[in-house]
Amino acid sequence: MSGKLYIGTSGYSYPHWVGSFYPQDLKRDKWFEYYAERFNTVEINYTFYHIPKESTLDKWKKIAPKDFVYALKASRLITHTRNWNSARFLLWKFLKLSENLKNARGPVLLQFPPGFKDEDIFYNLIENIKKEQRVAVEFRNKSLIENEIVRSKLSERNIAFCISSSPKIKPHFVITADFVYIRFHGAKSMYRSSYSDEELVPFADFCKKVLAQGIDVFAYFNNDVEGYAVENAMRLRGMILS
Repeated sequence: MSGKLYIGTSGYSYPHWVGSFYPQDLKRDKWFEYYAERFNTVEINYTFYHIPKESTLDKWKKIAPKDFVYALKASRLITHTRNWNSARFLLWKFLKLSENLKNARGPVLLQFPPGFKDEDIFYNLIENIKKEQRVAVEFRNKSLIENEIVRSKLSERNIAFCISSSPKIKPHFVITADFVYIRFHGAKSMYRSSYSDEELVPFADFCKKVLAQGIDVFAYFNNDVEGYAVENAMRLRGMILS
């Protein structure tokens, strides 16, 4: 049995990709169609700043090709807040709302800021997440990234530990769910550096291994400057499938 491979970028609506990815004469309202012909997933950043309307999700579902999925970055009101009681309700609401995508729904990402390190608050927040909802968590605080108890709590709820690559955070190849979630922010410079083949090899090898175990892989490149994300995503996909 083999898992499914989903590789794309964090966002797609970047004017600075015109020329390096999007043809100069391609109208903006055709960008998604062009993108979706080349990738089978995209991570949506819009939902971090705005909780989408049902009509918006219905539109996204309608324009998505068959087998294309959206990963939604959860609202900052859930992860970047001091009102954790409200955050817990909003998370429930956000996950419920995401179901409107139907078959086009990929994982929901909870990205926490570097200053967040309260385990008890985190455990309370994720308490009602259902195993089938496919939620991934990206920590940026070392105490949580390296915490074995936290990883155990994630495993109990089938929540994926986000494997993150950035100049300050070395990737931890940890599996805590029936899917894997990987984010690439740039190896040398945040958002603005490309990955060499040598830097991508460990990720390609890891993905091959987990796919062979029947585990789905979702990988997103967030180094959008100069269109590096597109180039690197295509390169990693080629390395995995070769």
